[in-house]
Amino acid sequence: MPCERLIAPKAAAPAYCSWFGITCCKAADVAAGECSVVHSVLVIEMPLNNLNVSVSDPKWLRTVQALHDCGMTKLSLEANQLSGEMDDAWGDMVHLKVLNLANAWIGGPIPEVLRRLSGLTDINLSNNFLTGTLPDWLGSLENLEVLNLGSQAGTTEETGLHGTIPPDIGKLSKLRELNLEANWLTGEIPEEICSEGSSLIQLNLRANSLEGRATPVQQCAKLVQLDLSNNDLTGPLPVADHWRDLTTYQLSDNSFTGRLPLQLCLAAHILETLDLSRNQLTGALPNQVGVLGGLKTFLIASNRFTGTITEDLLYLPAIRHIDMSDNNFFGILPAVALGFPYGLLDIDVSNNSGITGIVPAQMGYLFALQKARFTNTSMACSGIIRPYNLLDGLW
Repeated sequence: MPCERLIAPKAAAPAYCSWFGITCCKAADVAAGECSVVHSVLVIEMPLNNLNVSVSDPKWLRTVQALHDCGMTKLSLEANQLSGEMDDAWGDMVHLKVLNLANAWIGGPIPEVLRRLSGLTDINLSNNFLTGTLPDWLGSLENLEVLNLGSQAGTTEETGLHGTIPPDIGKLSKLRELNLEANWLTGEIPEEICSEGSSLIQLNLRANSLEGRATPVQQCAKLVQLDLSNNDLTGPLPVADHWRDLTTYQLSDNSFTGRLPLQLCLAAHILETLDLSRNQLTGALPNQVGVLGGLKTFLIASNRFTGTITEDLLYLPAIRHIDMSDNNFFGILPAVALGFPYGLLDIDVSNNSGITGIVPAQMGYLFALQKARFTNTSMACSGIIRPYNLLDGLW
């Protein structure tokens, strides 16, 4: 279909340009080189719009192709009733920059024809039913900034994304977000995951079957969020001096060994979430945990940590959640420090039989506290003073 049949005359004010989810090309956009025809559809962004169609339906694809040929660069149809498999026609939409078909019912392998879409900056096909392996050619989409292929709903390896992470993904120097969570990926994290000059700020590989050491992620100099939880990773915890912008460090449910690195506390000084639960970590906690003034979530349950819980560890003004249960801590909890974090919602030190003394009276000043667990410790509650908060959740 010729573009003149799809685009209103320049002098007109086309109604479709004011429709929900539609952005049209304006004269200023043409001048800036962002599009070529005034009033052509530049963006379709219609999440949760009850669109029910197969992504291989020829009639629908012809319409999408016609809009693309007249200047559309962004197609975002997340959380609609999209189904079917992507066929070769998708390889003709070479001007697309953003393709978001997430949270739908799309199946089949990632089509090889998408490698023709070299201008893509954002691919989001997460939460679908894709199968097969991650193709090596993903590393040739040099303009990619966001790649989200997470959470393909396969119940077995054969019905979800499986195989290894292609090393060539590390060639994507503009990539800022990589999400491959909740698939059936195996093997090791590639050494090339972050090549020199990498722009990666968000790396999410959680809930796969990755093994080996996590040290390759130490090359990701600009990381803000790191989630490697629920894998089979081993060795020491990864850490790097250049992680000054790191806010999220989630490595729970692996088999990491060794200590909590002092280097992590000193480098990632704006850390907000630290989750190391259910690993095989040992030794005493560094007192420098207390310098993490923005820490909101501190979860280290089910490890083999030892030593005393000192005041330095609990002077955390922003803390909301503490879980130190199922370790080998001993000694008396620091009373003054436990009255300091006024926003604390829950604390769990249960199953540390070496912790003694009484529940600190100062915890009664924690107005927001909802739950405190001290079961299977050697603590006593007799004589506890509760100045304000009744601590209904104390058990």
